[in-house]
Amino acid sequence: MAAQPDNPHDRFFKETFSQPEILIDFLNTFAPESVRDRIDYTTLTREVDTFTDEQLAEHFADLVFSVTYGDQAVRLVLLLEHKSYTEEYPHFQINRYLLNLWESQLKQKQPLTPGLPVLVYHGNRR
Repeated sequence: MAAQPDNPHDRFFKETFSQPEILIDFLNTFAPESVRDRIDYTTLTREVDTFTDEQLAEHFADLVFSVTYGDQAVRLVLLLEHKSYTEEYPHFQINRYLLNLWESQLKQKQPLTPGLPVLVYHGNRR
């Protein structure tokens, strides 16, 4: 697991959403109905949330979980990222996390899993 964040907002986010009942309530409130109805919350599992890319630069996803999704035995990775500031292209960072996850799965000869990124922003700017 990643090192404990120094930022109190990050620490609060990580500690709060690490609790399965809070994460489930959040997803039931904010995820699209077509997605949340297919998630088997009884299979919710916390995953490793740090990946190292080929340039040996570490990238930290705040929280990563896996769940069974739909009728098939498919794992869906829920990638949760917290931002307290605006960023012009946050989707690049989230895509990097997903690519690092998939590269790690390929290296370990595991099947690739779909990902559901969730970006939580609580800053002052719109």
